[in-house]
Amino acid sequence: AFNQGIGEISKPIRSQYGYHLIKTTDRRPESGTVRVRQIFFAAGERADKEEKARALRSINEIHQRLENGEDFMDLVTYSEDRKTKSRGGEMPEFGINKMMPAFEIAAFELQQPGDYSGPIQTNIGWHVIQLIEKKPLPSFENLEKEILAKIKRDNRSQLGAAKFVKSLKMEYDFTVNERDYKRAVALVNKASFAKGNWQIPKVRYDRVIATYADEELLMSELLEFWSMNQKPMQESSVNEYLRLLFEVHANDRIIGYEDSQLENKYPEFRNLVREYREGILLFDLTQEVVWDKAAKDSLGIYNHYEKVKFDFSWEDRIRYKLWVTSDEKIAKKIYKRAANNKIDKLKKLLEENEALTVAVSEGVAERKDEIVFNNIWEKEQGVFGPVAIGDGFAVLQVFNFIPASPKALNEVKGLVIASYQNEIEKAWIAELKEKFPVSINKKVRDSLFQELAD
Repeated sequence: AFNQGIGEISKPIRSQYGYHLIKTTDRRPESGTVRVRQIFFAAGERADKEEKARALRSINEIHQRLENGEDFMDLVTYSEDRKTKSRGGEMPEFGINKMMPAFEIAAFELQQPGDYSGPIQTNIGWHVIQLIEKKPLPSFENLEKEILAKIKRDNRSQLGAAKFVKSLKMEYDFTVNERDYKRAVALVNKASFAKGNWQIPKVRYDRVIATYADEELLMSELLEFWSMNQKPMQESSVNEYLRLLFEVHANDRIIGYEDSQLENKYPEFRNLVREYREGILLFDLTQEVVWDKAAKDSLGIYNHYEKVKFDFSWEDRIRYKLWVTSDEKIAKKIYKRAANNKIDKLKKLLEENEALTVAVSEGVAERKDEIVFNNIWEKEQGVFGPVAIGDGFAVLQVFNFIPASPKALNEVKGLVIASYQNEIEKAWIAELKEKFPVSINKKVRDSLFQELAD
């Protein structure tokens, strides 16, 4: 397909699925990948007319505000995609055939970082997309591991495996005793085997079917392998199938033997295996002495928490409600109604305005949790504002102030356990050093370091 021109049809091509004729209809350059951010309004297939109309009005207003010069990041706060909204609208990097077609086409058409699209409709709603970064196809060096992994999954890699097994058979002098192999085949009732119910007969003498290195493949194990892998088939195909099973079993045996010899044949591999074994031993020992002990010692965890709890503290926090709007008049009305506790009038005011006009958030937060708090932050109970923030205005209602304090154990238990594990590990290492003193020959050490430096 890649070697023929547009409109050309290939000769019959065989794959693991059958035979194919391939016609090349078009070519396109490799597009690489893109990183984008989005503003999204939901209007899926199940949405009613009112929801779809609201989403369309909202996305058109967002696009118009972008055209008027407002910053994309400031408008992301109106997005209805919670997952990307918390990351400034940013989506995971993607390439061709990874996203919905309309979204993907619009994303790859953007040329320069900062460029944004018009409103894009997909089957889940409306989007406006801004390009963050466009990456070309990585170099061969960067893709080499991925390409090799794909080759290994391809059935053509079996040719390499067959060649490898053939070389092992030559190296280990793999020899088949064809006379005894025929004796083994003669013990198979073809009619029963073809039905899948053949039983292994009693054998007076266990013969050697094949030899390699100092190993033997016996008739008894071959008969057992045949019995385990029988399946319904044409009786005329039994002999061919038995030979195929013999080759499979013989190949498995010789590859297994090669695996057992790797440490003898390759010193570097032997050293690697030794490091791996010792690493597993160290892991198991550390898990027993440190990790599991710390995780299961509830009293020890509590006592350690009491010792280090001020390392895991909340900063000053407030329980709050925050309104942000681009309209100063609306901000003043919000302040007045919230300050006078006119909840019904405040609710009506918000309902009368489009969702994009006023953004509302509430909860418990530290000052660093909201960018707006750089402009408006109060510790006293009450309503404050409006305060200008960028192109908008903010009104803050503080319900109560929560001074800095240690976090509860259930809020930081994972961090406390990790800290407790570090403490246990340090004590364990100190105990080992005292029990098994280590003496370093500084002269040899310095000489070795010098050789490595040279």
